[in-house]
Amino acid sequence: MGVHLIKGIAWTGKGVITKVEISMDDGYTWSSADILPGKNVGYGWVSWSFEWNISEKGEYTIKSRATDSFGQIQPNLPFWNKKGYGYNAIDKIKVKVE
Repeated sequence: MGVHLIKGIAWTGKGVITKVEISMDDGYTWSSADILPGKNVGYGWVSWSFEWNISEKGEYTIKSRATDSFGQIQPNLPFWNKKGYGYNAIDKIKVKVE
């Protein structure tokens, strides 16, 4: 328990990343992450971070999603194609806090 730093990277094929959000309850609510200083140019990766202050033990599903300057938000499910090219769905990870 306590404060934990969650970090990641985001990318968009058009425009630039304008927002990254984190959910600790499997996508029911979302909180803004910090986009870290650096180049945020078209077709470039941006780094982000989020301080998670956790006070209760339990199992959590952490999701992250990005929004770009064209208003495109990562979808819940990816667009299917044979080899998985262009995967852009919301990422998620399950964690257990003891």
